[in-house]
Amino acid sequence: MARNNIHEVWESGVGYSVDMDARTCGCRKWQMVGIPCSHAASVIIGKKEKVEDYASDYYTKKRWRETYLDGIRTVQGMPLWPRLNKLPVLPPPWRRGNPGRPSNHARRKGRNESSSSSNTKKMTREKKDHDML
Repeated sequence: MARNNIHEVWESGVGYSVDMDARTCGCRKWQMVGIPCSHAASVIIGKKEKVEDYASDYYTKKRWRETYLDGIRTVQGMPLWPRLNKLPVLPPPWRRGNPGRPSNHARRKGRNESSSSSNTKKMTREKKDHDML
């Protein structure tokens, strides 16, 4: 604990400021999701309290019942949706060739690769057989 119920939690060499009163963390996950992040959870567990007590009330059974008290309204079928003067979804652009990585011969060579195969010395079969004798 640093001061005023603000804690500093270190993970992988990075320090995160966790404010337990404002229910915020430096990683911003707690603010975004409403469930304590791992940094806040370590502080809560260190204080020997329950992590679920610090979750947003949006995750409670009471809030769920309030949300679905009147049920879910039905949705009209897609042909009855209002028409907008926008272009329809277009297919992806046509491209030549097959998808995926190009073959070894057709791809662009890297900085440390030779540009042609003529630099390599190849032995003919006759020379190989002659050297082996």
